Amino acid sequence: MTTELNAAIEERLREINHGIRRADDTTRRERFDSKERELLGALPDGGFDDVRWKELKAALYARAEAVAGLVAGGRFPCYQPPISLL
Repeated sequence: MTTELNAAIEERLREINHGIRRADDTTRRERFDSKERELLGALPDGGFDDVRWKELKAALYARAEAVAGLVAGGRFPCYQPPISLL
């Protein structure tokens, strides 16, 4: 089933990237080849680091402070999230 699904996805992507013409009479693939391909860099030699995503929550009157070493001039700019997001 996975093979069939992958084949169907591949076929649909081919239709989207090569078959649909935009207002300027180009396809997505033609745009990519002419404008974006040369901007891509090489993939890294080593593997990617594993990461863990965390969901952070702020208290009602909480604020976040930047680390001094990361902020120009050593100041501590603060950010208070909108109450509607708390």
